[in-house]
Amino acid sequence: EFTSEGLSEKFLDSITLLDYAFDNYSIETLQEKDSILQVVNVPGATNETENLEVVIKEDIQALVGNDINVDDLQPEIIMNELSAPISAGETVGTISYTIDDTTYSSELIAKSDVLPSNVLSILLHISLIVVTLYLIYLFLKTDNKSKKGNSGKKIAKRAKPQKEAKDKKGGRYRYTTMSNF
Repeated sequence: EFTSEGLSEKFLDSITLLDYAFDNYSIETLQEKDSILQVVNVPGATNETENLEVVIKEDIQALVGNDINVDDLQPEIIMNELSAPISAGETVGTISYTIDDTTYSSELIAKSDVLPSNVLSILLHISLIVVTLYLIYLFLKTDNKSKKGNSGKKIAKRAKPQKEAKDKKGGRYRYTTMSNF
């Protein structure tokens, strides 16, 4: 099974197959490592860190037919449920391309840290302080009543002005007569 030049027919068939592959297919980079795919708003984050840049973890390379325009390929992007805090490098989703029943994919990662907003924490602390102060007030108010009841002391009430006994002649006021004039 050798040709007149001394080459095997299997060798010549392999050359034909490789020539066909190189003429009709190429390896294309669909997404580059560390390229920013999108910027997403993370709920519960500080104003400075709420806009998270989502980047590609690894290059996505695919064997693509020369008749396919790589720019027309649409990826499938699946994002995880995001909420602060998020660490830089943490996986936040996946991206994948399916070409001729073959899937090429990479993880999506956070480019930077996302810090949680302290607003809820501050409100929680303020609420706890207010409730604590109110409970202390109620305790002291109840404690004062019980102490006064146990010692037999009464709260000194402001004395009401008592009406003076009415005089038979002039009511409650005494009149001086002007007989000397």
